[in-house]
Amino acid sequence: MNYDYIESLVISAKSGDKASKEKLIEEFKPFIINFSQKTYIDRYDLEDIQK
Repeated sequence: MNYDYIESLVISAKSGDKASKEKLIEEFKPFIINFSQKTYIDRYDLEDIQK
């Protein structure tokens, strides 16, 4: 993962760029999926946790 690229996306996302937010989500999607599979919250589905 290129941290300079991530940092530039974060700066753009904070400025209100929606495309940067979507790119950040795609970059971290494997982490989000992995973490959500290990998380249990009563009455929440896996999809609810991921969103």
